[in-house]
Order: sequence, then structure tokens, then C-alpha cells
Amino acid sequence: MKHIITTIPKSKFKDWKTCERTVLLCDGETPRHRGQPWFWTINTMNLPKDIVVGESVCFMIYDGKIRGYFHILDTDTSENWRNRHDIGKERVTKIIVMANWHPCPHLPMRGFQGWRYTELKP
Repeated sequence: MKHIITTIPKSKFKDWKTCERTVLLCDGETPRHRGQPWFWTINTMNLPKDIVVGESVCFMIYDGKIRGYFHILDTDTSENWRNRHDIGKERVTKIIVMANWHPCPHLPMRGFQGWRYTELKP
């Protein structure tokens, strides 16, 4: 089993305080928008092959620092999540579904596009 790491684009949130409020709401349980719980999703062309759903985690980089991680709950096709997660346009990509944010010390790391495997452990 491996873990992955990805970047939260700074274009999505103006600062970490705003982003942090959002990641904390992605618990996958509490009804929020339209009575549905929030999840954090990553769209990707290729899913990681070495992750174990329910056991692997995804570390998140924002503004050059690792801020925390989510538990990976599911993988699917993006189109199955379009209406549920307010993704406006049709997609032919895959999706990694995550929830349950855990902050960690802000370790420096450069951001990148997509995802990578990491040796980091929760």
C-alpha cells in the first residue's frame, strides 16, 4: 500500500485560511449543500494503482507547504460525481474521493500538477 500527494491550486482559494475552512468541512458525513455531505475530489486521467481505498491517504500541498492529508474513500469516474459535487461540465476523467482532513506540521514542498506517490506516512 502506498500514499499519494497532490497540490491544491492557489487559484482555487485566495489564502490558506479560506482553504482550511473548506477542507475541514469535507468530512463525508455531515449534510451540507443540498443536504449532501462534502468530499474532496481530485480529477485525474489515471488513477493510482498502488493505493488501497480505505487505508491510503492523500497529502495536500498548498502554497509550498504540506498542510495535511485526507483519507482516500473511493475511486470512480468523474461523471458519476458531476451532479453530486457541482462539477458543471461533463468529464471523461477518473476521480479520487476523499474526506476526513487531518492537519500536519507545515512541511515545505514545491507544488506540481497531478498526483505522485509519497513516502510520507500519517
